[in-house]
Amino acid sequence: MKIFIWNPAYLKKDILSKATRNMLILLTAVFILITIAKSFHYSIEYGGSDLRCRVVGSRLLATGHSPYFYKWKAGDSELLLDPNANPNRIVNGNVATPAVLYSIYPLSKLSYPTIRFIWTILQILAGFAVVFLVIKRSPGSEAPGSESLGSESQDLKFPGLKSTEQFFAFVIVVLGLFCSEAFLYHVERGQVYVFFALFFALSYYLFNASFRHHEFVSGFVGGIFVLFRPIAAVIGLGFLINGKFKWLYGFATGLVVGCLLFVAPRPALWQEYFSAMKAYNNEMLVKKEILVKKEMIANKEMLVKPDTIGKFDSVISSAIINRQTSAASLPAEIEGSVNLQEIKTFNIDGLQTVQTYLRKLNIEISNLHSVLLYAILICLLTLTYFRVSKTGFSSTKVYLFAFLAYILAELCMIAPRSGYNIIEWMFPLGLIYISIKNSAILVIGLLTAVVVLHGFPIILPYQSAIAESVMIWALTCAIFRRRNMTGLHLSKSD
Repeated sequence: MKIFIWNPAYLKKDILSKATRNMLILLTAVFILITIAKSFHYSIEYGGSDLRCRVVGSRLLATGHSPYFYKWKAGDSELLLDPNANPNRIVNGNVATPAVLYSIYPLSKLSYPTIRFIWTILQILAGFAVVFLVIKRSPGSEAPGSESLGSESQDLKFPGLKSTEQFFAFVIVVLGLFCSEAFLYHVERGQVYVFFALFFALSYYLFNASFRHHEFVSGFVGGIFVLFRPIAAVIGLGFLINGKFKWLYGFATGLVVGCLLFVAPRPALWQEYFSAMKAYNNEMLVKKEILVKKEMIANKEMLVKPDTIGKFDSVISSAIINRQTSAASLPAEIEGSVNLQEIKTFNIDGLQTVQTYLRKLNIEISNLHSVLLYAILICLLTLTYFRVSKTGFSSTKVYLFAFLAYILAELCMIAPRSGYNIIEWMFPLGLIYISIKNSAILVIGLLTAVVVLHGFPIILPYQSAIAESVMIWALTCAIFRRRNMTGLHLSKSD
């Protein structure tokens, strides 16, 4: 007797008909066009507050001012004006590393509206590049049991899709993340996280290439990545426990070359960067009750003596952004733009840091606590790895482990984490699907996370945080599932 429960072989070409494939392709293409149209609409309608901050910071490289502590004042060039910066704060809101500022410096020479338009194009291209680089090197066409799309796949105009697994992975990533509010949020703010996903994708692509020194070059890309996103250093953990020493040599080389390119010319700039990061960290460490009192004082909702205010200020001199900054001292039009302070609200928040959740329980943690928590998590994951894997991970699982270490570092660090960070999941999402495709529970869970992220069929409280939590669960399962744990499947019994 046959009992059908789940088997991905039923997605092969005789079941996935030509009409169904064409319908999926058409649907995907339509949503891509809608996303691109919305991206340019938001770029025109809103000012890209985060992009403006980075552009000003990049322009400050050519001046004697700090990209992290400079405050615009009347008489300064409007090219250096970020109207969203709070003059009463120690730092100016720029959290990009000097490597990021150096990289966008050529663009900063253009007018801001032109930069905004070009940056939107670059974000869209980076999103496509992430998808194709990962799917191109995914194990879908190589894994045992994977189904070729056959001669009928000529109807698929997407290059590099050689199997049904790859095709579905492509659709899930594009419809799930590229065509999502998370990506539009990223575009509207003018953020950089899609480029961080691109670093992951490029390294993965090179690692699975066939030229002579592919592992070394892949590691080199990873080393350069650290200069753009310092916590990316933790991705080396996945390669260390797997003994991928060629990759690690490349990683070290990339780190050295990156330091020569971005640190050696101006070491003091990196000192300013880390000083600014310490200031942001101090803001996050302020006691919750003091924050509330300071807000009340700033909003004149609480009568206090001047010396009391001074005591609060001595504790959290830069913790609260004064939202009452007068716009009268700012030009009405800046570089031909009148919308630099305009932002759109999205229902995307993603997972917050551990500190944020503990603070809601009135539990305060320090930097040391966050480091210890992360170290414990990594130790547990490493022990689990050695227990599950006897012969070593595949290249895909090595990268999935590296990404998990990276995401956990984001969640454990004491720093703000926003909803546009979710776009980094464009790198592993397709690989997760291909790795868990034999398990009905995991596939349904992953697809549910994507649907919840879109607010379908109803908008839920904390829906993006729920979605990202499920994706972390699916990612962990994809890494540590034993090969013989196929989940629910098509079975025969006599």
